[in-house]
Amino acid sequence: LAREREQAGSIVPVCEQIGAVLDQMGERWRSGQLSVIEEHLAIERLTRGLARACDDIDVDRDAPAALLVTAEGEEHTIGLALAELILREAGWSTRWSGRRTPLSSIRRFVSRGECKLLAVAASGYARDRVIMREQARELARVCEPHRVHLILGGSGAWPDELSYGHRVSTYGQLATLARALDRTLPLASEK
Repeated sequence: LAREREQAGSIVPVCEQIGAVLDQMGERWRSGQLSVIEEHLAIERLTRGLARACDDIDVDRDAPAALLVTAEGEEHTIGLALAELILREAGWSTRWSGRRTPLSSIRRFVSRGECKLLAVAASGYARDRVIMREQARELARVCEPHRVHLILGGSGAWPDELSYGHRVSTYGQLATLARALDRTLPLASEK
């Protein structure tokens, strides 16, 4: 991954390529060409490689922190792992909470000032628009009073219009936004 990142000049194209491969794997799994075990083994190996690559991206000791979680009920974390690489490359330190993080725990973490950004990922399996809209509202209510940036990402059924925060659906969008966010104050669109 480090070599690919160096050749591309950024981790973003590498993440986009990995995302395309993951989409192909999902299609192969759905069509029965790939077993559950084969898919799990490949994802686990990739996850380990992404964790090592993430550790190799240095960030400043005083870099602002981003808390990374999946949407409620989301079991897939690989998209979040790719997002972590992008956030670190953009200068954010990351705090991985991953899946099954209760909203009450997120609320405490945010209210204690332990992060300036909350990144929440949802895969295409998160299809219920009503549930996703309610999660987006709850997360906005957690972040807005503390001036914590909120990014909702992935191919889940997040609402396109948010009362607070940002919706991204590509790694390129995430990279652009992560570099643009003011590390101390919310964007005008978040006020």
